[in-house]
Amino acid sequence: MFQINIQKDHSEIWDNLGLIIPFLKPWLKQQRWSGLSNVDKFDLELAGDLFFKEESGLKIFGYFLNINAINTRTSFFLPLIYYLDKQKIDSSPEIVINTNSSEFYICQAECSQDFINLLIENFQKQTTQELKKGNYFKFDLENEQLIENFELVNSEVFKKGETTNFLTKIKGKKSNLFLKSYRKISTSREPILIRELFKLNYENLPQPIGFAKLGNGEEIICFNLQEFLIFDNDLGYYFWENLIHRLEYPSPEHQVALINDSNLNLNLLGLVDLVINFHQKSLNLKFHKFEKEKFTNEDIQSFKDSQKKIMDEILKHRDENLKIFKNISRNFSQIRKDSQVLENFISLDKITVHQDLHLAQILVKSNEKCQKKLYITDLEGDPNRPREEIWKRDLIFRDLASLITAFHYIEVNSVLHTSSLTKEGLKVVESFADAKNQFQEEIGSLSTTMTEAKLWTDYLIRNLIKNYYDKYVKIFDNGEKVDLNTFQKGCEIYKFDRLIREIFYELKYRKDNYVVPLIIFNNSYDSIFKI
Repeated sequence: MFQINIQKDHSEIWDNLGLIIPFLKPWLKQQRWSGLSNVDKFDLELAGDLFFKEESGLKIFGYFLNINAINTRTSFFLPLIYYLDKQKIDSSPEIVINTNSSEFYICQAECSQDFINLLIENFQKQTTQELKKGNYFKFDLENEQLIENFELVNSEVFKKGETTNFLTKIKGKKSNLFLKSYRKISTSREPILIRELFKLNYENLPQPIGFAKLGNGEEIICFNLQEFLIFDNDLGYYFWENLIHRLEYPSPEHQVALINDSNLNLNLLGLVDLVINFHQKSLNLKFHKFEKEKFTNEDIQSFKDSQKKIMDEILKHRDENLKIFKNISRNFSQIRKDSQVLENFISLDKITVHQDLHLAQILVKSNEKCQKKLYITDLEGDPNRPREEIWKRDLIFRDLASLITAFHYIEVNSVLHTSSLTKEGLKVVESFADAKNQFQEEIGSLSTTMTEAKLWTDYLIRNLIKNYYDKYVKIFDNGEKVDLNTFQKGCEIYKFDRLIREIFYELKYRKDNYVVPLIIFNNSYDSIFKI
């Protein structure tokens, strides 16, 4: 619980709650959705507020906040509930305000079922509230049937709000809903992209119910209410389960076993169909920020500049005592030279891609007949990208590279799972492939395990690219300009870019995990352009 001490009388603060805002800076730094944990100094400015409710001992406001730091300007929408009596709210307080005469409490408004009920009523009535300077806050419905006669039973905040967006499950008597609160109002491309995709009848997304948005010249969506998917698992689980079973019961006829594995191949073909259909719809988006563009020399330079910036940051973290970093400078230099391959894609279509399409972002839901349907989630864009890059269109290789990398993650983690090799053990070898020599006496089965895992990964990546390419040349007008070999090279260039970003993210936020993407990078480098 966060404590704030203010040397003022209770009534003075309670009657002017905006006075509290400057004191929230330390609390904001602690919130994962703020992205401020590594920002040392910033100014917090109250740009406006939105009144939701007031009754005896309780007030609910939504605040529009500007964060100003060196080279950074971010805007947040933050709904807060203030209350005097702990028993009045069905949630523990996050912040305690101590005044000269008493104390009162604050929590993020979505933690209160009272607020959730209020949101649902506003959506049902399609309320519009006029704000200052000609602005407005409007609740628009996209699908009235999914919220008609909805009766709230309870609600639950996912992971206690420790997510990049504030996520709430809303349970009703007959159905469940899902609320996404976009704290970073300036970067939320997801709800607009969902809306535009549904206009094109793309059904592999959770159904949108309504959007609550701030109108201030252009509409900024703050709440996204959608159907709650009861899904079987994410797609990565099925591939993981398949490889674990294969490692525990290895087959002497490896390739034959892979070709004859109907479940594995059905999941792969389903994945290819899902992604190519998503890209086809993206190709036809008419919203101005999502319309296709042509790939240019300027894009190549931007790609190289962005990549070099991340490479330089990684090299700052390098520990000379770790053999695993041994050749990374040389490899980085070579990858930058090999990026000339991108010249083959000049004038090809750039479209709005997912940017972070790994297998955990794809949910699997079965119907009564046990037929599976796949759903793409989290269309926010790559959370590790600067704000100005989130809205950028890109070549389809960005998404394919994310999936290829996901298969490599499954490969490495499955070997760790089925052997006694640890991440610490990985750190003492130059590459994952070398481990079978160093550890063979200690772990007799490791060589077989690693060989089996690599065969599985190579098979899936090869067939993912080939099946996607066969559909690509029929759907994209410029698809026939690229032969399969060049297409594979595009996937490879973007795969290394993805891995470099993954290494950087892990070094910055989860240092015990950086070894996995670095191992994949080292292990993949020798095979560059040799798929």
